[in-house]
Amino acid sequence: MDIRKLRIFQAAAQKENFTEAAGELFMTQPAVSRAILELEQEAGTALFVRLPNRVSLTPAGRRLLKRSGELLSLYREVEKELGELEERAAVHIGSSITVANGGLPAILHRLQEHFPDATVTIEVASSSAVLEKLRENELDAAFVEGSVSEEWAACIPFSSYTIHAVCSPEFAARHPVRSLKELADLPLLLREQGSALRDKLDSLFLLHDQNPVPAWTSVNSSVLLKAAVEGFGVAFLPKMMIEKKIRQKKLEEVFLPELPLENRSWFVWRKQTRPGRLLQCLMDACRSRLDAPEQ
Repeated sequence: MDIRKLRIFQAAAQKENFTEAAGELFMTQPAVSRAILELEQEAGTALFVRLPNRVSLTPAGRRLLKRSGELLSLYREVEKELGELEERAAVHIGSSITVANGGLPAILHRLQEHFPDATVTIEVASSSAVLEKLRENELDAAFVEGSVSEEWAACIPFSSYTIHAVCSPEFAARHPVRSLKELADLPLLLREQGSALRDKLDSLFLLHDQNPVPAWTSVNSSVLLKAAVEGFGVAFLPKMMIEKKIRQKKLEEVFLPELPLENRSWFVWRKQTRPGRLLQCLMDACRSRLDAPEQ
């Protein structure tokens, strides 16, 4: 039994005439009669009494009409919602901490404008943790920083930002810095290992044969910002986080030829995933930000 035969059966029962049912369904009368006969063969009983100018349901036919009516009503609801499945879907997006503090809200606002009925949940963690969850199919897509070299990953650039070394004016006065080696010897306030920002910084020090031991380590960049303002050491933070404090003269930037560093952010999804309209909206929003001022 298929849904097509049930639709034909319902139309024939409502019209009490195979010819009129055929006209409503844009079919020929023999095709309607054949479909009803096949349905009766599957049911093992007659569904209609054939009269000279009309048909009438048998008791079995009346029961099938009631049950099939419920099924066809549900089927029509599913058909109606089929084109809206993605718009109403629950989407799980991962984000690195820096991106979540920067450009992510604007991207999500754009997504909500285009898909107001979609349920979007966000998970914020280090770039490495987010990529691992995406690889394990625990996320639908992700915003991460640094390099993306995983073979399973497809990505497009999202934005870039610069990383600056900053400390309080009092700390700067006590600890003048003229080289990267002198900087490495100071109390450093660093993000946790595995974060893209920390990876970028570790690569810089490794390149210059330095191996600093951080005084503070935190997954929260705001904690490091406050610690720098309070004079506990030198923090390495995105430009967007330090601009206000520098204007207020609560922080000073450490200038060296090797600094500041640049880091790039990416929108990432699994290659085997065929992006639908919702993910495509995120991609378009990312592309529109490429020429925007640094976030």
